[in-house]
Amino acid sequence: MVGRRKRFATAFPFGGPGLFLTNARVLVGSDESFMKVRNFMNREYSASIVGYDLPSGVGLLKAAIPEVPLLETAPTSPSPPQSSWAVCYPIVLEDDVVRYLPVSLHRGKVTATGQSGTFLVSFESLLRTDHAIEEGCTGGPLIDSRGRLAGMILGSPDNGITYASPLEGLQAVVASLSHHERAVRPFFGFGLVMPDDRRRAKFGIETREAHPMIAYLIPGSPAADAGVRSGDLLKAVGGQTIATVREAGERLLAAAPGSADVALTLERGGGERHVSVRPMQRPERVMLDPADEIQETLEANLKEVASGAGGHPGLVVADLVRGGRGEKARYKNGDIIVGVDKKSIKSFETFDDVIRSSYREIFSNDVSIDRRFGSSYVLKLEVRPEGQDKVTREYVNMFPDFLAPPVY
Repeated sequence: MVGRRKRFATAFPFGGPGLFLTNARVLVGSDESFMKVRNFMNREYSASIVGYDLPSGVGLLKAAIPEVPLLETAPTSPSPPQSSWAVCYPIVLEDDVVRYLPVSLHRGKVTATGQSGTFLVSFESLLRTDHAIEEGCTGGPLIDSRGRLAGMILGSPDNGITYASPLEGLQAVVASLSHHERAVRPFFGFGLVMPDDRRRAKFGIETREAHPMIAYLIPGSPAADAGVRSGDLLKAVGGQTIATVREAGERLLAAAPGSADVALTLERGGGERHVSVRPMQRPERVMLDPADEIQETLEANLKEVASGAGGHPGLVVADLVRGGRGEKARYKNGDIIVGVDKKSIKSFETFDDVIRSSYREIFSNDVSIDRRFGSSYVLKLEVRPEGQDKVTREYVNMFPDFLAPPVY
């Protein structure tokens, strides 16, 4: 399958005659006039987008391909260490030439269930396998040891580690999309992750208790209005103690939009706080504050630094994750972001204001704006490395078009 951005993925029959399931992310911004589905006999057929749902990663296509049988589905997801197969049609890019490879069958095993922290989809309770897959394999079927469909491949962030959405999480979304309806979900408006060293340093958290952390808030969300703060630890939902993002997500997503308030127990500054949040219908697209987004993209903390003593005002990079995206992009601890698109930056507030004013259509709440074409913005960051002259670096946000924020 190919779209305007030359994205390639695998799709497989699911949801009814003529319907094909694939990864939603390859459909964002696709031009349907160029979209094709190629079958195992190397024949191409025109395809159209039925719909896609980024939070779950579900994308649904329609194509009139003859004699395509539906796959038998597994009643339950496979468990470790059961065998499984990753099936896909990979590609090889050689300069500007795309070479389609024969069907690729990867035998491996399921190594874990209920996985989170991948940023491949917003609501994570994923299967992890030990498959090594090629480009073009995302969206392909995960087959269990008895030849039954068990899930959809999402991606392989590291060699020998592949994540897939279990079938149980796909069927309801596919049913909604096939009727041209949006999946109905509650929305509280906070990012939920397990604490890591970077975030512990950011919020000054010393406790090692196993509770999810509110990593960031969505501006104007029910949670923000109810008094939830970034850095809070979520200890209980509806009076039930939780220890993982998966447990919290199951309880949060069980609420209906507009229903009664949901009681949250938070830990902040060593003490407990109780707030009630009334969930709303989840927006079609969730945007992080630019200052929160860049820290997630770079896997680093930013701190405001004032001028004085020969210093330069701006946002200083700290607590870079070793081997993370920021380090790979040549950022170092001590670098100071002093400007964005030739505008001086002295605080988080000015950073947010510059980006929001430059990309009003992306951050607008106007429902009439066409949301099909992504939410990426490109910035020219003026960066002053420690002890060096200022340099200009291009920056493209990764949330939510390329990495999914775990926002509930």
